Amino acid sequence: MNECIFGWTFFNSEQIDLIEKLEIILFNKGLNVFSPRKYKSKFPYGSYQWQNQNFVTDVNAIQYSDILFAVFNDQDSVTMWEVGYSWSLRKPIIIFNTKEKVVNLLV
Repeated sequence: MNECIFGWTFFNSEQIDLIEKLEIILFNKGLNVFSPRKYKSKFPYGSYQWQNQNFVTDVNAIQYSDILFAVFNDQDSVTMWEVGYSWSLRKPIIIFNTKEKVVNLLV
């Protein structure tokens, strides 16, 4: 089973609903899906420990994955960084965008 990591924001109910649906679709396609929203740090939100643990978890997941699936509807800086880092590791990247926004050519 291929490893797949998601890159996306998940700060409101619309984003979470979409992500949950996409996780199921990708899992049903035979992918072992790593979703950062399921692995958030238990340290106090925003603390150095919280930031560090989430960063290290995200970096390790990207390094271990075979592909990055990035939901780019809201074009947040974390997803942009995940895409750039994945590209630097020569990982295949799928950009998923359902909004009418133009995505920067570099992404």
